[in-house]
Amino acid sequence: MLHRIKEELGLQVLTDVHETSQVPMAAKVVDILQVPAFLARQTDLLMGVRHSGRAVNIKKGQFMSPQEMGNAVEKVRSAGGKTVWLTERGTFFGYNRWLTISRAWRS
Repeated sequence: MLHRIKEELGLQVLTDVHETSQVPMAAKVVDILQVPAFLARQTDLLMGVRHSGRAVNIKKGQFMSPQEMGNAVEKVRSAGGKTVWLTERGTFFGYNRWLTISRAWRS
C-alpha cells in the first residue's frame, strides 16, 4: 500500500517500525523510517533502522529529556547514520519522573 501511494502520488513516504524484523521490508519502499516515542530507547531498533540506509526520524518520548535524545541520535550515528531527525513531543510532569497521584477518599 505504501509503495502504491508513493508511486501514484509521487510523495516521499515515512512510516513507523516497531521491531527490527520490520526494517528490511519497510526500507525497500519508504524514504524515512520512524521510531515511535515509546521505543526511542531501544538500541536494537535504533541500530536496525540506521543500517537500513534510509533517513531516520525518532519521536521523543514525553518521558525523555532533550539530553537523553542525544543518546538515541548517537546510537544511530555510531552505526554510520547521517540523516537523523527528531520529533519533539513535549513533556509531562517534568523529565525523567513518573508521577503517581493517589487520593484517599473518605465518606
